[in-house]
Amino acid sequence: MAIRFDQGSESKKPTTSAKPTPSKKTDIGMSRSKRGRPKTGNAKVLVSLRLDADVVEAYKATGKGWRSRINDDLRNAKGLPG
Repeated sequence: MAIRFDQGSESKKPTTSAKPTPSKKTDIGMSRSKRGRPKTGNAKVLVSLRLDADVVEAYKATGKGWRSRINDDLRNAKGLPG
């Protein structure tokens, strides 16, 4: 919406002219694309699991990626490929 003042008007009252504005999605070139992380072939399953505190601390002490290492160790313990 644009506001303008008429030159000949003594009241200097602003008038408005409605201009169609494109939607925000078309403004920035977004289409109905999916957002987030791309899907992978081996999707993980969210579980809640209670472990002994010393086990968790030992894995945390190995640094970043300790949750993935737990998964790897469980796969190896069960003899699963991966």
